[in-house]
Amino acid sequence: MAIAFALLVSAEPVTIGAFSLALRELSISTYICQEAVGAVRLLNRRKFDSVVVDLQLGQQCGLIFDALHLSPSNRTAVTFAINSSDVEATPAFRSKTGFVFARPFSPKSIRSTLKPAYGLILRERRRYFRCPLSSPVTILRRNMPDVRCRSVNISEGGMAVSALVPLNAGEDVQVQFTFDGRQSYLPSNDN
Repeated sequence: MAIAFALLVSAEPVTIGAFSLALRELSISTYICQEAVGAVRLLNRRKFDSVVVDLQLGQQCGLIFDALHLSPSNRTAVTFAINSSDVEATPAFRSKTGFVFARPFSPKSIRSTLKPAYGLILRERRRYFRCPLSSPVTILRRNMPDVRCRSVNISEGGMAVSALVPLNAGEDVQVQFTFDGRQSYLPSNDN
């Protein structure tokens, strides 16, 4: 069972294999993305406790770090950069990452960098603990039909829902659901 979730962004199979194994040894489930657009899409849809970015992706890394730090759910994720001799971590990238892995790396060097960060990753996971909850939800929208859907999970920061109707970011909505036999409402600041 995974105790945390990491996003690994790299196009290099050896790097993907080595980091996936090291993260799995710490019971961290890894989502792998090989390009920036997919990584940005995932950062906008999921909560990650840590994000590992291979700087060999070049300028695409800036898009990933920008999306990471603009994401309400992921801006506090523990961040790692994978550096190499031919791609130097610029001061801009260094300021956006908490830890840097240097190439060439070995399983031992990966573990020695992950171990000190492990407590931070667990703390990030507890901050956004999500309790699975499947129950009927109604999303009330101004001047539009209500959306009936189901909750996926709930946390201190909000509720994830599965809806067949697309919702617009920034749309003013109110979420109505029943919890423990009582009807509740959540106002929405953003979607």
